[in-house]
Amino acid sequence: MSSFILIAIIALVAAAGFLFVRQFFSREGEAELLESLGVKTGQRETKSPLLRVSRPFILYLIQFTQDIKIPEWRRKRQREIQAAGMLDETTVEELLAYKFFLAILFFLVLLVYFSGAAWWVFVVVPLIGFFYPDRFWLKGRKQKRAHEIVRALPDVVDMLALSVEAGLDFVAAVNKVVRKSRPGPLVHELGLVINEMRLGATRSDAFRNMAFRCDVRELSSFVSILVQADKLGVSIGKVLRAQSDKMRTERFQKAERMGAVASQKLLFPLILCIMPAIFIVFFGPLIVRFVTGTLM
Repeated sequence: MSSFILIAIIALVAAAGFLFVRQFFSREGEAELLESLGVKTGQRETKSPLLRVSRPFILYLIQFTQDIKIPEWRRKRQREIQAAGMLDETTVEELLAYKFFLAILFFLVLLVYFSGAAWWVFVVVPLIGFFYPDRFWLKGRKQKRAHEIVRALPDVVDMLALSVEAGLDFVAAVNKVVRKSRPGPLVHELGLVINEMRLGATRSDAFRNMAFRCDVRELSSFVSILVQADKLGVSIGKVLRAQSDKMRTERFQKAERMGAVASQKLLFPLILCIMPAIFIVFFGPLIVRFVTGTLM
């Protein structure tokens, strides 16, 4: 077993050294290889340090994982990458290779440092590494972006309503909101809507594309109302004002519900931690005097 571990360590160090030297001293043809594998060279900046460090390994793993026939998985993950706003960070092929990379990495770490662990550990831990990129990391980024969009939506709709009521047409109002608002996922998506309309897309199609990209229920509902109002010829200013009032009311109601839930969650720590201390302060001296016989 010790000789097998030694061989594994030597192989791992040799592979890491080779990829390190190749990455920093021999980068010729890397861009062409990336393009041939469907990975754009401009899509290499990511917020994940582990993904950034593991790029050279993932590059070689893609050559093997790209032949795996799982079109439905690729379609769903592409939608999630788009909804998470990570099109500039990773691709579906990189994500699949990243899954295999983490599984192999976790297995090698166990083999080197915890070789005496039970057999099921060598199965469970690599599986955690395999499912982490899409089940936890990607979905976490998607949920965080959706939360930011939902938080910004009432303010953006309110600004749109004010701009339209001030005399601007809807496209000019959207453009003004994009230029004046604080940068965020929703403002970025509205900027993409403006660009699509400048390229010839209709207003309804541009907003539908935004709803599809974001995959947020509240935003999809708002877009469907805008599209319906556009078809029926209803005043867009009245629609925006009604939606703004509705969203703010829903925000206050949601805050009240969260406050009620928070008070219920505080009940158990209150009973467990605070109430015993109060009883000790009030009844502790009486108990001590009763035990020592000085109560009377």
